[in-house]
Order: sequence, then C-alpha cells, then structure tokens
Amino acid sequence: MDKISLVFWQKGTKEKSDAQGFASFLDEWWQQCREWLAWPLKALNPENAPLFMVDLLAYERDVQRYSGEPESLYRLRVKTAYANAKDAGTKAGLERIWARLGLGYIEISEREDAENWDIVRINVTESVISEKPELLKIIVEKYGRTCRRYEYTTVANIDLNIMSASVEHFTDNMTARLEL
Repeated sequence: MDKISLVFWQKGTKEKSDAQGFASFLDEWWQQCREWLAWPLKALNPENAPLFMVDLLAYERDVQRYSGEPESLYRLRVKTAYANAKDAGTKAGLERIWARLGLGYIEISEREDAENWDIVRINVTESVISEKPELLKIIVEKYGRTCRRYEYTTVANIDLNIMSASVEHFTDNMTARLEL
C-alpha cells in the first residue's frame, strides 16, 4: 500500500510537523489493519499457516498425520487433498497423486496375470519404499481402487560402464553342386 504523501505546505517545519506525524500514524494503522484482514487468507493456506490450523484443515479434508511424518510432507498432503481425492481410483490419477507428492518414478501395470487379474503392480524406486512405507500404505488405502491387491516392485539405479570395441570378422560361403 502506498504511504500517505503530503504536499509541501502540509509538511510543516522541523519544529512543528503535526500533519507529518499524523500521516505516519495513519500509515502504520492501515498496515496493521491490512495484516488483520489478510490473516484468514494466510490461515487457510497449509503451506504457511500455523500447525494447529493445518490440523484443522487436515480434519476437514480427511487427512491423518502418521507418526514420524515430516511437517513439509504433511502440509503438502493437506494442500493437495482435494485434487488427490478427485484423482482417486484411476491409474492416471494415481500417477498424478504420486507426482504431486514428489515421490519420483512410478510405473503401474494392471491385469497382467489372467488368473490373478485383481493384482496391481506398482514399480517405484527403492528409496521410496525404504523411506516412506507408511505413506505408501496410506496412498493405496485412500486413493487406490477397491477390491484390488497391490504389489510393489522396485527399481534401483546402477551406474554401468560399457566399453565398445571393434570386432572384425570375415566370412566366405561356398557351395558345391553335383550335376548329373
């Protein structure tokens, strides 16, 4: 907000500047009023709201904090709860949920086995399974398909050095035919 600017005859002298003091008082007052009016908007943003407000928003959005969950991940799950609920139950939706939570690589395959058609295989990096097993359980329970079994497989990144070399080979084919 712009500060109150006085014209030169209102500024007064150095000994007496009542209008200038009153203008600075009004600037500070309206700044305080602006902060009071903006507080509800800040309180509804899970990224920077106080934690007790995030807990209230989480209750409203049906998000429970699991033990040992980092606060940043908890705030992110509360923030994306509506979009995650909208995407629940589909393969593409589960991939979008995964991306919103910043969990990295995911590959989902369904109905590969004709006998066990209800198995959904989720291929993820090994760090996600080892670091956040409780989160994976919550994602499958809340946003996965009902009446499906889920299996996790992992992908590990391995540095591989391959050398190339020239291989030369000469072949000569000969045929013989007997004519009578």
